[in-house]
Formats: sequence, structure tokens, C-alpha cells
Amino acid sequence: MPDAKHKAEIVERGGNSDLDGDTGLPGHLRLFAEATDDEFRVDIFIQEYLKKPEALVDPHVALTELGKELRSAKRTLRNRLIDLLNKNYKDFVGLPGMLEGTSDSVSVISRELESIKDQVSQVHRSTVAVLEGFKSATERRKALKARQTMLEMLQLARTCYVDLKDLLDKYDNPSQTTQGVQKFKKTTLVSRYRALVSRQIQSLSLQQGKIHVEEETEAKSLVEAKKSANSEKFPKNLSASTTLLERAARQMVLMKVAVDTTKGFTISEGIQMELPNIELRLLKALRSTLFTSIRSKSLDETRQCLRAFHYCDATKQAEEVVLEQVVRPIVEEILTKEALIKAQTGDSKLIELFDSLLTEVKEACRTVLLGSVFPLTSYKFVTRVIAANILTTLQKNGGEELFAPYIPARFLRHYQASRHLLASLVNLCPDRTRKQFLLASPEVDKFESRWSLPVYFQLRYQELRKALDDAVSAPPKASALLVKSGFLLDTTQALWKSVNRCWEDGVFIHRLTHRFFKATLQLFRRYISWITSGISPDPDPSRWSPAPAVRGLLALEADLSKLIRLTSPTSPNSNSIINTICTRVESHHQQQLKDAESVRSLISAGFRGVSGELENARAQVAQSVALRVSRDCSSALVAGVPRIKQKYSMTGNAPPTGPSGYVKGVFEPLRENLEIYRRLVETQGDGREGKDGGWLVGAVGRKVVERYLSASEDLLQVVKKTEAILTRLNKKRRPTKANGGMSDADKIRLQLRLDVEFFASELRALGGDTDSDSGVSDALGQLRDMVKPDEKAG
Repeated sequence: MPDAKHKAEIVERGGNSDLDGDTGLPGHLRLFAEATDDEFRVDIFIQEYLKKPEALVDPHVALTELGKELRSAKRTLRNRLIDLLNKNYKDFVGLPGMLEGTSDSVSVISRELESIKDQVSQVHRSTVAVLEGFKSATERRKALKARQTMLEMLQLARTCYVDLKDLLDKYDNPSQTTQGVQKFKKTTLVSRYRALVSRQIQSLSLQQGKIHVEEETEAKSLVEAKKSANSEKFPKNLSASTTLLERAARQMVLMKVAVDTTKGFTISEGIQMELPNIELRLLKALRSTLFTSIRSKSLDETRQCLRAFHYCDATKQAEEVVLEQVVRPIVEEILTKEALIKAQTGDSKLIELFDSLLTEVKEACRTVLLGSVFPLTSYKFVTRVIAANILTTLQKNGGEELFAPYIPARFLRHYQASRHLLASLVNLCPDRTRKQFLLASPEVDKFESRWSLPVYFQLRYQELRKALDDAVSAPPKASALLVKSGFLLDTTQALWKSVNRCWEDGVFIHRLTHRFFKATLQLFRRYISWITSGISPDPDPSRWSPAPAVRGLLALEADLSKLIRLTSPTSPNSNSIINTICTRVESHHQQQLKDAESVRSLISAGFRGVSGELENARAQVAQSVALRVSRDCSSALVAGVPRIKQKYSMTGNAPPTGPSGYVKGVFEPLRENLEIYRRLVETQGDGREGKDGGWLVGAVGRKVVERYLSASEDLLQVVKKTEAILTRLNKKRRPTKANGGMSDADKIRLQLRLDVEFFASELRALGGDTDSDSGVSDALGQLRDMVKPDEKAG
């Protein structure tokens, strides 16, 4: 029996110590005591032992002790087996007695089960027989249904054939009776399903394109046909003949369906052989009747003929009738070579020729166009008949001169006339789908490809560029068209004329919108390049030869300011270039454009770069003007400031009481040029009278103040050095009371101080900002500090 240590190990490994103890095996050998269906295998035991020996055999147990334990376990197992046999021996020995009498019960149950099995088999056989019978009946019914349908289709083919022959005979020979030609004998099977066939015919007629016609209408048509039979030429009543042909076309459709369904039958093969001749007779009659109805301008009869062609899937043959009999004679009569050559000589003669042609064609095809509306959408009379013939004849008889782009004005007239022609053809289409079909047709594409639009644009651009290049070949010069253009210089006037001419009716083509927009930007940049190449930095403010006067630069600045306003997206001026382009684009693309603001934003974005370059060019011109004017103003300072020393140095003159005379003339050049600039602005007539010129005053004021500061600083340094030299030599004159006790240096500072104040007042009078303008206010502050009176002397 296992000891306490072995029981603890068993419990720790998840086993039951009591059950394992019953085997009498030690705990480390419990693997061989577990209930298992697998027999003991030596190789598995060795593998397990090699992997983990301690799991099978306790290494601390000696072999002698292990042998004793195994023998003890053997005795325990034998005793346990004897106990189990003794415990269940009574039941084991009495088992045969307990099973006595059960064989009869088992026999009864077996017989009942066999009976049930036989009954289930019988039911199964009956069910299978019923299902087989039902399946066979269904298949027979299906076959009969197919045969019935086939018979119905045969009857339909025969009936349609007889009716179609009868209708065509009535149309060709109205004097014959209305009895149909019977070529097929009725079989017994056909007679049996007569009623069913008639119902099937009615149902099939409704399914084939909804073309069921009431019997009363048919009877009336037959009566009218009989009445017209007495005339010499059938049909005198056009409505009756078109009704007959429309009925014949419907019968043709039904007969084709029936024949295709019943291929292989003798009846179908006979009809199939005669079908081409019958179809040829029907189409011949339809062509004749369609032409007659078009000439008689009968809309109802024309619509009936078109429906008949549509039923026969012969719409293109109807289009051929209209082309050959109606449209082509009119086109060949009007669009002759002589007429086209004559029409090319006038401004609007070509458009008048096209209008007269379309008027004739529209009037001749009025019933066809009105009769081909929905649901007869398969007809493309405008595209395949009218447009194809007109465009082909136009290309043939127009010659190369009609499409030649080498004379831009004539090319534009011809192209505009062609656009008018295409627009008129599009308006003839009855619905949107056929309009799109026309515009995407090969005939229109071929016609459009004949127009050399890129060549025309290049010629126009060279013309516009040459006008601007001629203007920019010289320095700025006053414009002779000032009253009309509002610009002061010929160059600016040439630019504005060129960019506006891009969008005039006599130049602009809407399919070249992107090219003309790019040309507009290029013209602006050519003008800006002329300015930037002519303006150079100080000391030479201009590269133009001869150099323009200040008046010319002022006019250029005024023109640039106006151009900046006219190219601004927010400009309220209706003459701004952006408004001009937007108006032109929207007028030609108003149907395609969904958002006009988005177009304006795109155009404004394109001009953003040009506006920035114009601003930079205006700044360069303003700087050049300021340099010239400030140089003229500074000349008085350069000459006047040194004279102050000559007046008060060792002269004994009295102290100054007012400004020097030269100060009054410092700003005279600025005043004159400012007046000139304001008169130029007033001449432009933009409502800016007397309001401009602040930029000139500010720029010139800053430069003149800086020059004044430099000249005053040089003067005071010379005075200071002179005083130092005189002091060293003890030759300095002491001020006398007659002179107010002031030294020569103090007199000079006082004179400068008076001059500076008068200088600042003159600058303010001209509109200069001496307080908020940092360049002016700082320089004036430094001047005032330098000319303050000497506190020691005071």
C-alpha cells in the first residue's frame, strides 16, 4: 500500500489517493494503475523514461525496495480481484436465469417491426408511383403546351402572311375585292385551337411594341379604302393608304416573330422564302407614300409612314427617302459654288445664304421633323440627312478660300457664319439627346477640323503684339488719343487697345478663350518689361534714349496707377479688363457656366501676378521721379547752405531774424512737378482731381530732408573746426554787445534753425507728413538737435 508520502505526491499531481491506493502500486508507478484502453508498450515507456525518468521511477528508491513494492502490489491486486469476483459472483452466476423468457418478447417485437417495415415499403412504392405519374403528366402537359404555342405561332404566321398579302394587294390594286388569298389549308388541329389562337394573337399583338389597333378603326380604314377604289389612281385618300401600310408593317413585325419562332416547319419555310419579296414590296410602297405625304405636307400621314418604317426597323431607309427626294435637291440648288463665292464677298451674305437654305429645308421637312418626335427617337433626320448633306456640300463647293485663315477678318466672318449654321441645325433637333448626337457626329467633327483656329490666333496675336512693339520702341511720349482712352502715353494707349481688342467681336472666338487670355497676360508683361528695362537705379534713373523728361515719367506713373485699378478684381469700373473678359466669357458660355463667380475668381487669380508686377513697375517709376525731383530741389540746398557761413563767419553781421532766401526756392521744383502731376490726373478723368501726389511729396521730402541734414552737418563741422583753429591761435573774435553777445557759430545755428522751421512748414504746405512719416520726422529731429543754441554760450 502507498505510504503517506506517496499519497501526497498523487494528490499534488491531481490524482485520487484512495483510488490509486486500491491498486497497491507505489505513487511513482501510478501510471500503470490508471484505467486505459491502451496496452502497455515498452518503447513508449522507454521514451518517457528517457525524457523524464523521475516522473516514472523515484531515483531515491533502491531496486530491492522497488522489487518488494512490486511483489506487494501483485499480492494486493490478486486479493482485490478476488474480492471483486466474490462481491458480484451471485449476480454473475444468476444471469442465465434472469434472461429466461425474454426470447418470446423479442420475437413478438421483431414480428411487429417487420410488419411496420412492410407497410412503410408499400407506402413508399405508392408515393413513388404517384410522383412518377405526376412528373410524366407534367412533362406531357408541358410538351402539349409547347406544341400548342407552336401551333399558335404557326397560325399567327399564316394569318399575318394572308393579311399582309391582302393589304399589299389592296394598296397595289384597289379594284380587287377584299377577300384574302388562301394558300394554306386548315388542318383539324388548327381548327381545334381556333379560339385559343385568336386570343394568343391578340395577346402577342399587345406585346409587340403596344401596336394593337381597335377593330373599329380597322373597319373604318377598310371602308375608306373601298371608297377610294373607284378612283383612277389609288390611293386618292392618302390617309387610307397610309393606314393600310401601317397595318401591313405591324403584320410584317408579327409575321417575322412567328417565323423565327417556328423555324423548321413547312409553313414557316414557305413564308420565309417569300418574306424578302414581301418586305421589298412593303418598303417600296412606304417610300412612295412617305414622299407623297411630305409633298402634301400632311402631318398625320407622315407620322403614320414613319411609324411603319419604325415597325419594319427601316428608319435609315426613311432617312434616305428624305435625303434623296427632299433635302439634296434643295441643297444642290442653293449651295452652289457660284453662290458661295458671291456670299464670301460681303460681311453677312454668308449668314443670309445659310438662313435662306435652312428656311427652305425646314419648310420642306416640317412634317418629317414634327412627326419624328417621341417615341420615334430612332430617327436622326437633322444629323444624318440635313446636317450631313449641308456640311458635305459646303466643304465640297466652298473651296479652300472658305476655310483659309490667312486673312483673319474674312476667316472670322466665315467661321462666325459656320457657328450660326451649326446653332441653327442644333435648334432643329426635337430633343436634347439628338442635339448631343448631332454635336458628336463625325460630320460635325470633320467640318470643325477644317477651321484652322490656331493659325488664326497666331496671326491675330502677331498683329496685336506688333502694335505694342512699335509703341514700346521709343521712350514715353504723350498720347494723341487722350480724350478717348484716358491714358497719357502712347505706349499705355497701345497696350490698352491691344488687350481690349483681344475680346472684341471682330477678333474674339470663344473656342480660343484660353489662348486670348494668355495673350492678354503676355501683352501686359511685355509692357512691364519695357518699363523695367527703361528704368535703372540711381544715379542714372533712365536707360531710355533720349531720356524722358520728368513730365513723361509722371504721366507713366499716372498710367500705371490707372492700369492697377483697372486690373484689380475689386474694381467698380465697368471698363476694367476683368469685367470685360467675364462679360465676354459669360455671354458665350452662359449655358455651360453654373457659377459666374467661380469664373471671375479664376480670371482674377490669373491677373494676380500681373497686378503685382504693375505695382513693382509703378514703384520703380516713382523712385525714378523722386530721384530727379529731389536732385533738382537739393541743388538749392547745396548752393545755399554753405553761404550761411560766408554771411556770418568773421563778418560782424547782425544775428538773423528770418529764414534764408534759398529756403523758399528749395521745393519749387517739387511744387511745379506736383502741379503737373495733378493736372495729368485731372486730364485722365478718373475723379481723382487734387487728391493724388502724396506719394511724390513724401518720396521727395524724405530725400531732400536727408540731403539737407547732410549739408547742415557738413557746415557745422566746418564751423566747429574753424572755431577750434581760432581758439588755438588766440584769434577768436569775442562777441560784442552790439551783436547781441552771439558768436559766429551761434548765428549760424540760429540761421539754420530758422531755415529748418521754414523748410518744415513749406513741406507741410505741400502736403508732406512731418509727424507720422518716420523718414521725414527723424531727419527733421536730427536737424533741430544740431542747430540748437549752445547752452554754454547762453
